[in-house]
Amino acid sequence: MAERFCRKVCEDLFQSAVRGHMDENVQRFVANPVQKDSRAWPYFETLYQQKALVGAETLARLPGQKIIFVRTSMLPFMGKYMAARLPEEEQSPLLFYSMWKGYKQTAAVQRVLDFCRERKITVVDLHTSGHASRDTVKALIDGLHPAALLPIHCEAEDREAFLSLHGSCLMLNDGQRREVGSCLNC
Repeated sequence: MAERFCRKVCEDLFQSAVRGHMDENVQRFVANPVQKDSRAWPYFETLYQQKALVGAETLARLPGQKIIFVRTSMLPFMGKYMAARLPEEEQSPLLFYSMWKGYKQTAAVQRVLDFCRERKITVVDLHTSGHASRDTVKALIDGLHPAALLPIHCEAEDREAFLSLHGSCLMLNDGQRREVGSCLNC
């Protein structure tokens, strides 16, 4: 999608570590110090040796429009980035806020929103969910043909809806255990 709009995708090392792979078309940067025992260390070490990492100031001066994924912990990085932007960059920055609106009441998100307000960065709410729709879940079940379905992380009313999605739906209560990988119908 970024290519379609002529934007360069930029992510920090932590995001690369979470995604678990090294996409060649992504510009990586160091937003926060990386500890040797952290999940991001192997990515840091590899990219450092390849001289493929940049800091805030260098990232800001790279030509072209960018899509930069940010978290609340990245405010110092964002400040350095904004201060180093080239004056000829005509388009004003835009922040897509894609988390639950309730998080806007937290101190960390308030700091980010204040940061944006102070720098006249437009904030647009664009909630994205990591939760699949009922039709998507049904298509997955129909495609996989599992021996059993074990719903997790769902509300009580959603648990009942799962019963209609699969003939062998196992409902466990909080704290209840079930071994996976053996015969579930035994």
